[in-house]
Amino acid sequence: MNRAATLEWTQVDLARRSEVTAQRVTAILVALLGIGGFALTVRMIFDWWGVVLVLLGCLIIVALGVGLWLNADVNAVAAAKLKEVGTTVSLPVVAAYETTDESIRYQLQLRVPSDEFVTHACGQPGCVAAARTAPDSSVPVLLNESTKTWGVIHGSLEP
Repeated sequence: MNRAATLEWTQVDLARRSEVTAQRVTAILVALLGIGGFALTVRMIFDWWGVVLVLLGCLIIVALGVGLWLNADVNAVAAAKLKEVGTTVSLPVVAAYETTDESIRYQLQLRVPSDEFVTHACGQPGCVAAARTAPDSSVPVLLNESTKTWGVIHGSLEP
């Protein structure tokens, strides 16, 4: 029995440059909040154990800021690669399931040209409309079959 590993499809978030910039600004603000919080509490707390607890909390906040920054960078690089070599196709929505919690969201099952299926969870108006009319609808997608990467186009592909 041949157990060769097959490459799974990877969804790429096709974020615009302004969205990536907003995430980076948020990351900087969160990290500065952690650093500033520690600087203020060092002057206000005199017990060593209190300072250590505040330091740990502030380090977690700084780590969240750094994680936001790195995530924005990884997403931007992956989106740029897909925009370079991907082709725009319209994938049929095979099935859609409502996953509403506090906002309207759907989980769409899409069929890629190689007769495989991918899943996209979204609350964007275009995806919600496609989900409500499934299976007679399709979603515009940027697709690279050689690397098995794809991303749903929620607007224009311009920066």
